[in-house]
Amino acid sequence: DSATDFPQYCLDTKTDVTQILWCTLGYINCLVVTCSEGLIVYDCDQQFKRIYAHNCEDKNMKEKYARGIATFECTYLCVGNSNGSIRVFGPDEDGQVVFLDRKLLHGAPITDMASHKHNLASCDESGCTVLSQIDCGELMIIARTKVFGGLVTFKTPMHHNRNDQNWNNGRGLWMWNNSYV
Repeated sequence: DSATDFPQYCLDTKTDVTQILWCTLGYINCLVVTCSEGLIVYDCDQQFKRIYAHNCEDKNMKEKYARGIATFECTYLCVGNSNGSIRVFGPDEDGQVVFLDRKLLHGAPITDMASHKHNLASCDESGCTVLSQIDCGELMIIARTKVFGGLVTFKTPMHHNRNDQNWNNGRGLWMWNNSYV
């Protein structure tokens, strides 16, 4: 068994990749890539054919990239941006991925996102974490944490049908109810 026994695929991005996620959108098994180019979605069942790309550049930005990916029950895909905005994508009536919404929820670049059912937790480089919900493709803010003063990333363990949103700012692990672990 050698590596040549497997089909060889080459993803067609020529930019710096920031994050990747395997997911299902509608009925499409996808590889989602965020990068300095923006968002790229590949169809895993069609030899990783690029089926969607979206430039995540906002006006008046010197630097752009996409980072932070989360999905909602095979229906919506959220992607963070270097200016603190989150874009929402989803399948249209024909099953094609389309842009639905953009919200500026953060004042610093997005570092990570995690979702559970219709809830999205997003965090940024300043240490701010925002909890929002999605309804018909639109994000609505529910809560915002205090700024911790440093980069935040998520870890989302599942326990007994409960999803605890935890994040780490380098000084310890915090849970959504603001208790310090």
